[in-house]
Amino acid sequence: MLPSSDEIDSYYPLIAEKVRYADDYSWLELDINPNARFSDGVPITAKDVEFTFDKFMKEGVPQFRAYYKDVKSVKATSKLTVRIEMSVPNKEKLFGLAQGTRVLPEHFWKDKNFAEPLNEPPVGSGAYKIVDYKMGQSLTYALDENYWAKDLPVNVGRNNFKTIQYDYYRDDTVMLEAFKAGEFDLRQENSAKFWASSYTGANFDRGFIKKEEIEHHKPMVLKALYLTLNDLCLATQKSVKR
Repeated sequence: MLPSSDEIDSYYPLIAEKVRYADDYSWLELDINPNARFSDGVPITAKDVEFTFDKFMKEGVPQFRAYYKDVKSVKATSKLTVRIEMSVPNKEKLFGLAQGTRVLPEHFWKDKNFAEPLNEPPVGSGAYKIVDYKMGQSLTYALDENYWAKDLPVNVGRNNFKTIQYDYYRDDTVMLEAFKAGEFDLRQENSAKFWASSYTGANFDRGFIKKEEIEHHKPMVLKALYLTLNDLCLATQKSVKR
């Protein structure tokens, strides 16, 4: 399913078409949209959902196994229906698994291990496909004109860019210099040092880059240099000795 950007804890059908569940949240069944396809054109089936859960439980991060330890099973009961059963009923985990699972194509991943690097772009089921990459440097997505879900209500108004490129920087200073040179257009700064001294240069002088503080009311982590009373006392003692 896909979360709503302006509704708290609301999800709408994407790969899933219908949902049924027990009153005590001990089980849940999902019917898959018969039009659902992976990016290579292969239909998405309930077996892919079953495979995905098993794959994450065996090869995924330990946190996944710990969080979903109360899931008894995820089984395909027909080509397009999958059933989730809980050993301990839990609404949050039951719906969380149904809503947030990214379905993997069994035909692509069955002979691959999560711990091993890929030498080819993985097959997905979203609106974009990987068309180019440089290992450790950049990743480029292109809009899939044949995306099976482009006309679903949940996707109306979304996926408006033909291509999206991610550039990776291993050093924050290098990334800042790339921003100042015009390599990308927006940067959120969280370093008081950089904010105070590094946002200068020709593109600032020409008005091509604007430095702006945007007020918000979100709780944030404090970043500061501070002196305790003990530090001040030690500094005073050193000054006296000199």
